[in-house]
Amino acid sequence: MYWAVWCRDSGVSPEVRKTHGRSHSAYLDKPPLPLVMAGPLLADEVDGTGGSFMIYRAETRAEVEAAVANDPFAQHGIWASTEIRPFKMARSTLSLLTSP
Repeated sequence: MYWAVWCRDSGVSPEVRKTHGRSHSAYLDKPPLPLVMAGPLLADEVDGTGGSFMIYRAETRAEVEAAVANDPFAQHGIWASTEIRPFKMARSTLSLLTSP
């Protein structure tokens, strides 16, 4: 099953987010669950970030909850809240993202 994860930033300074950005990226480079996609949610302002979005593949919500809880951004208070929802992949055009 696929799971969509929406993480809203807590409003910490961009410097705090940047400080933990490398460890967050390293965590997502070797995720504890299959990671379909991930990326920042942009804020309305040009340079701001409003959170993170990920799609994991896992059998249970508990597995996803654990993966999110162990993410450095969660552990360092970057995210104020997370929402985890089952996601039905009805169409996949992800291959378009890697095409030349």
